[in-house]
Amino acid sequence: MCMLGAFADIAAAPEFLTFPLADALDSAQGAGLILNYHTAYFSLVTRGGLQESETVLVHGAAGGVGTATLQVAKGGSAPDHRRAACTREDRSRALTG
Repeated sequence: MCMLGAFADIAAAPEFLTFPLADALDSAQGAGLILNYHTAYFSLVTRGGLQESETVLVHGAAGGVGTATLQVAKGGSAPDHRRAACTREDRSRALTG
């Protein structure tokens, strides 16, 4: 049993936590959006206070949240910089410029 009702057939939520789905998306695709894109939006905009024209560095943007973060940043007109660090030296170089 899930305390939040995730296994329920019907769920209730405040309107501010909901959004309309595009006609091209089914319910399963819409449910998937909330994980990656809401995490990215919350991180960049709500917590990070991302403003238009600010620079965003997404380190390791290979997974779902990372690629969503790039798209959210681009949607807000922020230039993005992608870097992947494989070794300790690469990671150090990426962090120091």
